[in-house]
Amino acid sequence: MDFNDKSKAIVCLIRHGQTNWNVEGRMQGREEVPLNENGIAQAKEAAEGMKAACEKAGLYFNKIISSPLERAVDTAKIIKDAIGCDYFGKDERWLERDFGALSGYTYDDYARAIHAGKGPENIEPVEKMMERARSFFDEVAKPGDRIIVLTHGAMATTLAKNAKKPACIPEDKVGGVGNCHASFYTYDGEDIVLEGFNIHPCDVIKFVCDTEVE
Repeated sequence: MDFNDKSKAIVCLIRHGQTNWNVEGRMQGREEVPLNENGIAQAKEAAEGMKAACEKAGLYFNKIISSPLERAVDTAKIIKDAIGCDYFGKDERWLERDFGALSGYTYDDYARAIHAGKGPENIEPVEKMMERARSFFDEVAKPGDRIIVLTHGAMATTLAKNAKKPACIPEDKVGGVGNCHASFYTYDGEDIVLEGFNIHPCDVIKFVCDTEVE
């Protein structure tokens, strides 16, 4: 991945830090669930990882954009304070998936409800999630931009599954995204391409500096 290629935008998508609902295994939609202590520590680790990568590679991100939900905004601000940035904003297109009446269910109860046909009609379709992401890339990600986006698990996973992928990222390797893990995309005005997936904060420097991520 060429971070010096100014003909494309590069978007680093990061999931927010951990919350108590993550620990409890609950479907976390649009509710305001704050970062827990571990989530704050994860955000600080992500911030230090991004700072080290930027300094070593001479990389500057000119925009940091967050979902407006508190857990994403707080993670974004910790990263912004570490790396500095000209622009910080909130964008509703990066909100978590709307799980409707099933938001707050445990993963097992959610799966049972879906199997029983209860609630699917109120859940935001994947197609709508991708429309949100596509409109952001089309409207915001301009050639030469280097953007960090703070979002949520379902949004991060959905984009990764539906983006184009190089041969080094097989389809069957794209699953859930860890808290404060990063995925990198390039965008040329047409194709959203997943270049690096679910990268731990400690390994971001290896990816950015084009060394092997173990």
